[in-house]
Amino acid sequence: MKKDLLIIGGGYAGTQLVSQLKNTFNITLVDENNFHIEQTEIHRYISGKISLGELAFPYEEFAKKNLIQFVKARVDNIDFENNRVYFEDTTVSYDYVVLATGSKTFFPKQIKNLDLFKKDIKSLNVIKQFREDFSILLTSTFNNKNIVIAGGGLSGVEIAIELAQKVKQSGLTSKDIKVIIVEQQNTILPGSDNFLIQKTKKVLDKLHIECVHGEFITEVEKNRIILSNNEKINYDLSLFVLGVGSEKLNNKQNIELNIKNQYIVDDYFQINYYKNAFCIGDFAQTLSPEGKYNLPTAQLANKQASLLAMNLKNLINKKDLVRKELILKGVLIDLGTNNAVGLIGNLKLSGYIAYILKRFTSYLHKSRFR
Repeated sequence: MKKDLLIIGGGYAGTQLVSQLKNTFNITLVDENNFHIEQTEIHRYISGKISLGELAFPYEEFAKKNLIQFVKARVDNIDFENNRVYFEDTTVSYDYVVLATGSKTFFPKQIKNLDLFKKDIKSLNVIKQFREDFSILLTSTFNNKNIVIAGGGLSGVEIAIELAQKVKQSGLTSKDIKVIIVEQQNTILPGSDNFLIQKTKKVLDKLHIECVHGEFITEVEKNRIILSNNEKINYDLSLFVLGVGSEKLNNKQNIELNIKNQYIVDDYFQINYYKNAFCIGDFAQTLSPEGKYNLPTAQLANKQASLLAMNLKNLINKKDLVRKELILKGVLIDLGTNNAVGLIGNLKLSGYIAYILKRFTSYLHKSRFR
């Protein structure tokens, strides 16, 4: 008889695991949302470049296609000793469990009033509303409109570029609608290779996107942010993409977590000494071959899922588990229509070739939902 595998979280890691183990286990996929959101395509959706059907994929359809069970629920508690997960109105038992709940948008508590005005781009309703508000802003009659993107990392610059390019394509200029990135570090894409930074900065300059560096946001008001130097920036639309963290899950045992509420796992992604409990994706603390903490990416989540799938098959077949260093192939950044920049190993790519490669990687992931 097939063993029961419970996967909590339907992000990149969880859905990849389903795709590779659907014929090996009786799988139940649990997520508190109805849709998987293609996080790497949000910037293209809010600018109107792709449809909702290319961004959000129903879990019910995914489950039906893969002959698994889907449960829409929020986890209340996990009992690792007795192999049970508790939800609001039900309990599910398992032979193996994988935590893959992903990450949550990080909203710094020290920013005054942020809770009142924050918008979480991991929420489908927020994404849909922002797209609608942006469309209205493009056709409104008053001038000197601002869009503030708080955070100059990969998501921040991709969103800023898409919005500014749409402004230009609508026959407007930065004098009509200005896109502003606020990044407290002294550069966009902090920690990235200089090649990526310079190529991206060139596009930002061409689109007249203003970058505010060296100051952090201290307070948010309804239509204004206040910086640490007391400078005030008015806005009509804003998004906060300041990073991600994990939401702590309750459990009956004292499981070790790091400061970001990530589970600390071993080389096989096992949680503590439990041989049937695993954690992958953004929810797991893992290290690169150089001993550095891995940053959360879709590429890493997919690779972890593939390795764990192999080891779960090894477990039920009573074979040894396999350790493997997960070498990331590189990074690709959208720079607007038919343009991207990337590093694949030591290979530097830019322009249309990088753009096609970026679209291809997105197509590969979406294919599991079609």
